[in-house]
Amino acid sequence: MAASFFQMHGLIIGRLRDVFAGKIKIEPMVPDSEEIQKRIIGISPVIYVYYGGYSPGDGAGNESSKIIKQIWTVVLVIRNYQNKPSENNAIQEADIYTDTLISSLLGWQALNETNAYTHGALELVQAPPPIISKGAILFPFSFQTTYPLSNTFI
Repeated sequence: MAASFFQMHGLIIGRLRDVFAGKIKIEPMVPDSEEIQKRIIGISPVIYVYYGGYSPGDGAGNESSKIIKQIWTVVLVIRNYQNKPSENNAIQEADIYTDTLISSLLGWQALNETNAYTHGALELVQAPPPIISKGAILFPFSFQTTYPLSNTFI
């Protein structure tokens, strides 16, 4: 099966579920931080994976322009048990998972069911700043990959 534009979403989720092996809940993307806060009641920590956009490949107008650079953001959510902003406690808890999260994705290249690479290796890139709120602290980590556009048309 050929790669699809959003295929990396499920592949990243699968990778993180394999690496963390049930030690932390891994979820697909949700629309916004308010929705995340509604979902974390009783579930912390949790990791969300979402599509962060794309940029065209280098060299507009030639074959290299068929390479899309995709951003995928992985958000580690730590519930604030004191129900007030307390960055220090959340950082201590996030620190337990951060090295594993980054090292499991940094340089990782997804294979499809026929053991063919579907996207380029993941690179760590600039992420949005943490979101500190009353109920949770969200720690985003962004990764960039390349995706080759196919010549397949509907």
